Amino acid sequence: MLLGDKLIHIDYLFQLIESSSKINHGLVKLNIIPKDRQNYSSCEKISNKSVINTLVSIPNSLGIRIYLEVNLCLNIVSRIVRFFVS
Repeated sequence: MLLGDKLIHIDYLFQLIESSSKINHGLVKLNIIPKDRQNYSSCEKISNKSVINTLVSIPNSLGIRIYLEVNLCLNIVSRIVRFFVS
């Protein structure tokens, strides 16, 4: 998928897992396998600020970093809305 001219692809997350310690990002390969698309805990792990910050070290990963930032913001807004609606 493209965001403007920036590529959004899970390969950047695989590169992150291969090149950086789990201590830095908290991800394992099972978190990013696309078979289970409704796994909320994996979504939270992938959209974590530490993952986004560690992705800076992966070349050309700006597209997925922006995508994950937006996803993180939407999760926060969703929680706030649920709090007030409940």
